[in-house]
Amino acid sequence: MAQSLYELLHNCIVKVVDPQGSRGTGFFVAPGLILTCAHVVEAAGKQKMPVEISWNGQKIAAQMQELRDVS
Repeated sequence: MAQSLYELLHNCIVKVVDPQGSRGTGFFVAPGLILTCAHVVEAAGKQKMPVEISWNGQKIAAQMQELRDVS
């Protein structure tokens, strides 16, 4: 049986927590690549610290990659 669109989208969303406890959400844009807003990970990025990703009952430490503005 095919999953509903709601279920598929729900499976792509993650919780992001930085080392200082700031929380936000993100979503998978490719295998192993999550997109979130800059303010969610700003403090961790300045300290070059990993963030914690919660997804599918798992907690995973993740490193950030800075994306360049190409406009």
